[in-house]
Amino acid sequence: MLRDTAAAGAVVLKGYLDRCLRRIRSSPFSQAQVGVDPASSQVGPKDVLVHLTQSSLIRSVAERQNLQIVGAGMSPGGGTVDFSQGVLSEVYWVRVKNLGNDAPSRGKVLANLAIHEIAHNKCQRIPNLDPVSEVHGNGGGGLLATGVTPALARMGTLLPANEQFLAKYLARDVPQYSFWLFNPGLGF
Repeated sequence: MLRDTAAAGAVVLKGYLDRCLRRIRSSPFSQAQVGVDPASSQVGPKDVLVHLTQSSLIRSVAERQNLQIVGAGMSPGGGTVDFSQGVLSEVYWVRVKNLGNDAPSRGKVLANLAIHEIAHNKCQRIPNLDPVSEVHGNGGGGLLATGVTPALARMGTLLPANEQFLAKYLARDVPQYSFWLFNPGLGF
């Protein structure tokens, strides 16, 4: 069920990202590549990584580093937090599973929640910019609004205003927290 959902979500997410990339003047990309289960060596400086997880990796990292995460970048569908080792974005499997009836509908939910977290991710590490306020206040509403409702997660789509907003940030280098990915150099 999870792999089929991830595959269906990757198709929807690629469509969203391709639409955003077409809005970038002199884009360094011709089209998006969306993968499932990458190795750490496959995550480059312009890439964005969104973990689909059973429980919060953000909370786990924060606990290990003795950091307090109080609602910063967290919602029922996912979260994004900037750690010193990179930005960590996640979408919660339980939310995806509960809002969809089959792989295609769960894939749509996954893509809708992931694009929201991607917006937060790509707005990280910009001096004097609050990524939460930037996305929710200037992202164009819809899937980038504060609190993506269950109905919006199920049936929403990326709006032209969302595409224009994301086009400003997608090509930025933002270090990703890739600790949990397979590392071919280490063999685990």
